[in-house]
Amino acid sequence: MNTASIPKATFDGVTNAINREDWKILRGLVKDRMNADVSIGKWERNPVRVGKLMSVENDFKLNGERCTKYSFALEYKDGGLHPHWLQVLVREEIGQSTILDFGEFGW
Repeated sequence: MNTASIPKATFDGVTNAINREDWKILRGLVKDRMNADVSIGKWERNPVRVGKLMSVENDFKLNGERCTKYSFALEYKDGGLHPHWLQVLVREEIGQSTILDFGEFGW
């Protein structure tokens, strides 16, 4: 995947805060925090690190609203592979990006 054209600033706040274990910043990044709060609670108890960007879905819908879904591999703090991915949902409008939600998703 060519990540050179992806505007990193849209998800950097989330990925950097997770890697720094800055839960207060994470909680302040989204308006509707239902998924984010559940995931942050898990990460506070069992810290993770954000790994490689795995996929980008440009035409994802959240509550009928189009957004971009960025999916990242997760690792446990000790370096072990985590079974779930971090997904960051971003609404990108001309000149502005808004983080709609983020969280740990798995199957």
